[in-house]
Amino acid sequence: MSKTTIFYATTPSALSATNPHITVEAEYGDFTVTGSQLTFAHHGVNSHNRCPAVSWERNFSRCTWFVTDISGQQEVWPEMLVKEGELRIGVSHFDLDTLLGLFWILRPWTEVPEEFRRLAEFVDLNGVHELLKQLDRWSTKTLDQYWAFCALSQDYRLAKPPKAEEAVEVTEFFRDFAGMLCAIFDGNESYLIKGRAWFAAQDKLEKESRVATFDDNTVVLRKSPQFVNHLYSDCDGVAAYNETTKSYTLSTAVEWPGWSVGEFCKALWGPEAGGHAQIGGSPRGVEYDGSEMYAVGEAFSKALKALKENK
Repeated sequence: MSKTTIFYATTPSALSATNPHITVEAEYGDFTVTGSQLTFAHHGVNSHNRCPAVSWERNFSRCTWFVTDISGQQEVWPEMLVKEGELRIGVSHFDLDTLLGLFWILRPWTEVPEEFRRLAEFVDLNGVHELLKQLDRWSTKTLDQYWAFCALSQDYRLAKPPKAEEAVEVTEFFRDFAGMLCAIFDGNESYLIKGRAWFAAQDKLEKESRVATFDDNTVVLRKSPQFVNHLYSDCDGVAAYNETTKSYTLSTAVEWPGWSVGEFCKALWGPEAGGHAQIGGSPRGVEYDGSEMYAVGEAFSKALKALKENK
């Protein structure tokens, strides 16, 4: 295939400047950077769309793919998207949903297990904490594959652009991670062992990441270099400061009809923050030093307490 280049940027203007043919979850608050060919987006104002992980299907008889982006379904093959010998792709972050949204381009002849794709969509929409409540819904093989991905994503991270108005090329990062995911599907034992160890360590992480609680355990404040917004114990919400990315993620154990964590994040940090009904975060690429974490936890707890009292 012709040259494929993947760009990563923490601001919409920087990503737009790369003139991408395809964008995957290139959402910054309510602003979406669109691709000239395809746009896969499902956050905020795009929440009526399905996750990129499940937005493509292979058409074996014609060696093409049926892909569904924000404009609907169309039949494509990667080469038809290439313009002037290059295919440029834009992303705003890295997670499993983004990676699987690109998988049909990065690894066009690799089978991604259907249950794994459905699990990726479930976690993206509902959170790891809901997965932990419904382990019997998924096969042991698929769960082991997901734990392995979690362990790897803890060790390998995107390098942040040196300046907010710059985009960096991350093609090899995505290709390498796609290769590791293929190895997981093929049963790479070292990756699967790492994944099982990651899963077994969650109880310890729950204790070590806990910083404070607010309003009779309405919100637990956590601090960790890892993702910890699936660790609810007996609370209604988690306010987490990530020491690696220097960012905040807020989440609730259940959905509150008519109220959105993503909208609360916008009220707290401005229009470039955002997320879903049950999870959201501070603006992409903006770093915080952690000094405001108690104020963030208190504000989040105050909002959730008011919801409970008015229920």
